[in-house]
Amino acid sequence: MKHNIFLLLILFPLLNYSQEKWTFQPDSIYKKNNVKFRKWYDEDKLVETTYFDKEGRKIKHRLEPFIGGKQVTTYYGYSADGKLIMMVDTIINNEANIDALNELKDIGIDLTNYIDKEKPKLEVSKYELYYENDNLTKVTKFNPDGTIYLIDYYENNGKRQIREWYRNEKIYRVSTTVYLNEFQRERFYGWVLISNSEKDEWNYTYGKYKIEDGKLKQFSRINNGIEMETYTFKYNEKGLLIKVKYYTTERFEYEYF
Repeated sequence: MKHNIFLLLILFPLLNYSQEKWTFQPDSIYKKNNVKFRKWYDEDKLVETTYFDKEGRKIKHRLEPFIGGKQVTTYYGYSADGKLIMMVDTIINNEANIDALNELKDIGIDLTNYIDKEKPKLEVSKYELYYENDNLTKVTKFNPDGTIYLIDYYENNGKRQIREWYRNEKIYRVSTTVYLNEFQRERFYGWVLISNSEKDEWNYTYGKYKIEDGKLKQFSRINNGIEMETYTFKYNEKGLLIKVKYYTTERFEYEYF
């Protein structure tokens, strides 16, 4: 049986800035260490801040301003049994959507005071989640005008993700990610239109995974059989990820309850 959950979302055009899935760890480690939020730095530039509840689940995720002063914040909500049932994204510095703000109030997120004090413009749009037998199988993300921005399809219990990107209601890019498990990639391939008749294609695989004491320590990206950059991981004494090095260095800092 399918269930549609209508959620609110604003889509940020540079989604590649969103934190990679493989830099996160199981919720249990954030719960064990009472993590309140995690800051991600690309070199010395703060890029994202992720907030957690006392169960170790993400409750808010904020992209720091870096293009035109815009700031994107995602809010997460869970059912009593811990299932993700709500996400809301907002972008500051765009035109406000009053109906959407009222919907936010209905689910307990009141941004009115912030808007009154700081006078930012706020834009909120929506997306739809589809579940089959409690497994997330499809996510449709919309532009603010209601047209489709992208669609994610999830197969094999989430280990295969197919993403279709839309422009002017037509698909212009398709990417597929195959995961070994929740956090480790096996393959990433796809195509993007670079003209009306020409496609640019890519086909990456990932290998040479090194696991020590249950922690990912290293893996490499492979392009058409040629080994490219190698990712190395460093953890603190609590077991929390604090650094990833490849062609750049990503750092992670934590605050606790």
